[in-house]
Amino acid sequence: MGPSGVGWNWRYRVTSLDGLVQAQSLDGFSQSDVGLANMTVDGLFETVRQRLSAGGDLRVTFDPDLGYPAEITYANTSVSDGDSTETMTSFASEADAATVAHLRDVLRSARLAWKRWEPTAYEYVWRRFEAATGPTSGTAWRVVRAGGRSSTEADPVSDGALPADSASVASTFDAVEAALDAGAWVDLTIDPVSGLPLLIAVDPSATTIGGEYWIRLTFRDTQHAVAIDALQAAMDRWAAARLRHFSYTWRYRGDLDPLTYGVTWDGDRSALKRSPGTPIPEARDYAAPRIDDTFRLIQQVLSQGGHVTAAYDPVLGYPVRVELDPAGDVGARGTISIQDFVIR
Repeated sequence: MGPSGVGWNWRYRVTSLDGLVQAQSLDGFSQSDVGLANMTVDGLFETVRQRLSAGGDLRVTFDPDLGYPAEITYANTSVSDGDSTETMTSFASEADAATVAHLRDVLRSARLAWKRWEPTAYEYVWRRFEAATGPTSGTAWRVVRAGGRSSTEADPVSDGALPADSASVASTFDAVEAALDAGAWVDLTIDPVSGLPLLIAVDPSATTIGGEYWIRLTFRDTQHAVAIDALQAAMDRWAAARLRHFSYTWRYRGDLDPLTYGVTWDGDRSALKRSPGTPIPEARDYAAPRIDDTFRLIQQVLSQGGHVTAAYDPVLGYPVRVELDPAGDVGARGTISIQDFVIR
C-alpha cells in the first residue's frame, strides 16, 4: 500500500499473520508505531471514521468482494498539507495457484539479482520468530561478510533453535521454496535492487491455527557506506588542492561504447580532445570527462543503490580508477580511469 500527498509519498508491504502485523518499507522510509498501525485494514477504517468527523472532501473506494478500503482520497483546505491518498494494492488472503506461480517467479528473479548484486561487504541480523510470540522472540543470528569470508554469531536473545546455516541468504531462499512446496501460505518482501528477501511470512496450514512464523532480515550494505566515505574524502582532497592548470586522459571501458577524452584545464576553462570514434560528451549520458562530473556520476550511482569500487589519488583526490555497477538510470556498467595526470 502507498499513501501519497503534496511533497511526499511512500510504500509499505503489510502482512498480517495470526493477528500479528508486520510492515516492510519498499522505499527505505521508517514510520512510527502509530503510522504502521494506520496501514492495517482496521487502521484504514479508523482513518475513514476520523476524516468523516474532521470535515473536508473524503472519497473512499471499497473492494467489492472483501470490503476493505481500496483507496482513500482526502482534501481539507483548512489544514496545511491536508491532501492525501492511501491506496491498498495487491491484496491477497490465500495462496491460490496464480499467487504461488507468481511467488516462484519472484524467487527465481530474486536469486539471480542477489547473485549478481551481492556486495563485497555487508552485515545483517536474521531472525525467525513465531507469530504467537512476537518479533523479540525466536532464533536470531548476526551475519557479517568482509574480506571474502562470512562470520555468524548468535544474537544474545536468540533461543538457538535453528543452526547458523539457516541464516544465510541462500538458505532463506531455500526455506521459502520449501514452504511453497509444502503448500504453505507465503508472503514476502524482496528488495527491488538487490533481490534480498527482507521479510517473509509463512502459514503452514490454512485450516489449522498455530505454527505461523516470520523471517526478517535487517540489512546494512557496509560496502556502500565505505564507498560514500571514500568519495567524500577524495572530494575534500581535490577541493583543497585548488589546481587550475593540469591535463589528463579520461577513459571509459565497459558494456557500452568505449570513450576516450584528453582533458586540459587552464584556469576556469577546459578543453576536450576526443579520440577517433568518441562522440561529444553530451551524446552519451555516461560520459563524465571533467573530474567534477566524474565525482557527480559516482554520487548519483551510489544514491540509486549502485555499487562503486574506486581508487582515488592519495594526495590530490581525483578518481584514478572507478568500477561502476549502476542500479538506476545513471551511469553505465564498466570502468572509468584517469591517467597521465600532469600539473601544468
